[in-house]
Amino acid sequence: MILIQNYMVIGTGFNISFSPVHVLFNLLSMIPPTLILCGGEGKRLLPRTNNIPKPLVEVNGKPILSYIIERVNLYAPRKIIVATGYMANKISSFVSNSYAEYDITLSYSGDVDIIERVKLAAQYFEEDAIILYGDTISDIDLHELYSFSNSHRQIATISVWRMRSQFGIVEIEENDNVHSFIEKPTLDYWINIGYIHLKKEAIKLLYEFDSFEQYLSYLAKNNNLSAFKHHGDHITINTVEELKIAESSIDKLRI
Repeated sequence: MILIQNYMVIGTGFNISFSPVHVLFNLLSMIPPTLILCGGEGKRLLPRTNNIPKPLVEVNGKPILSYIIERVNLYAPRKIIVATGYMANKISSFVSNSYAEYDITLSYSGDVDIIERVKLAAQYFEEDAIILYGDTISDIDLHELYSFSNSHRQIATISVWRMRSQFGIVEIEENDNVHSFIEKPTLDYWINIGYIHLKKEAIKLLYEFDSFEQYLSYLAKNNNLSAFKHHGDHITINTVEELKIAESSIDKLRI
């Protein structure tokens, strides 16, 4: 007989049943150190970001960063690193007060490109790392991402999601007759949503570049970047309009 015990996953509010086998599986399948990038100003979210940094903007009463931290923590990362920049003291205070029981390291790098934040935080990596954007909430299975990346020869993996059109589409026949309307369809293009896994070789290459965009482009051009296709839900919050969408759809995410 396998004994089933109930545990409260700290910070989520959900009771989850685990067997000892399940607990052992999670311990053996821990994901690598996970870096959450929280350095941006969030100018397009003004006035919400007048007095707080973007990761602390609330979605239905809960900061974006809380959704991310609590989701990541479910996958037993070896360490969580929060890379700060703009209003770093507010993020540091929030993390220290709200997540004192978590193993979170704060890394401050000032007003710099993303790649400089990653370089500074790399001192806390072991062999590899997973990198997340601090304005993106997703129900990506991090175990699946990690397994996918390790099963491919490329030294880095980005998570991608099918692009959704912001507009309705009109289908027109050859004789200019309107055939149908499609409301904000999913397009045949994929967008980078972060959730990036860097292997040891990829981390070493960071120091040869001055921007994260150039770095990822280099990996792609040299066939060293794979794409993990996420078919679940995803929310990126860059603007006030996107925040409104997030507030109406956050409950649909499996987080």
